[in-house]
Amino acid sequence: KEKTGIGRIVTVLKRTRAGVQREARASVSSLKKKKTIKEIHFVLGQMSGAAMSGLSTDGLAECRQRARVMILAKLRDLLGYEKYVMMPSEVTELHQMRIAAKRLRYTLECFEPLFGNQGSGFIKKVRKLQTALGRVHDFDIWLGRLPSLAQNAAKNQELLLAKKYLMGKYSTLRSDGYMEFIELWKKLKKERTWQKITRLVTK
Repeated sequence: KEKTGIGRIVTVLKRTRAGVQREARASVSSLKKKKTIKEIHFVLGQMSGAAMSGLSTDGLAECRQRARVMILAKLRDLLGYEKYVMMPSEVTELHQMRIAAKRLRYTLECFEPLFGNQGSGFIKKVRKLQTALGRVHDFDIWLGRLPSLAQNAAKNQELLLAKKYLMGKYSTLRSDGYMEFIELWKKLKKERTWQKITRLVTK
């Protein structure tokens, strides 16, 4: 019976997804017709190619200064959520921490040519943190949506069983994901990752 209930929930999700996909396809099609994506790729390619070769000594110094200010600001934003790391029930704050990690990663990527292999290594570490927090958030989304997806569960035994099974399953997976995040965070702290990023951009 729970399989039947899960099937009904999946059907509802597919219907919702189909509507969103139609809108997404229309937006992508519009961008292709206007050649927006090609133009973005062209401009970014030029910027990347000229990033180091076209800069004077003063220009390089200014670029490093901008990198320092922006990267340290994003790092401060991320560490501002550290007090919530050991609070698994703080769903909103952990989600905001994921966003902060994503912004730090993107900023590091923007200035990657300035910092070479060492910078690339830090990008990989921050990406792992973002992914770990993203997994936790994915299950928070499921656990938040399931009650409304199975809103008729009280009147339908199949939906009731499906909801109970999925809530238990996703709660376990969320806990596993959270523990993986904690272990990664401890590892990053032990390796003094945040101090090393600060040292890299301020030297």
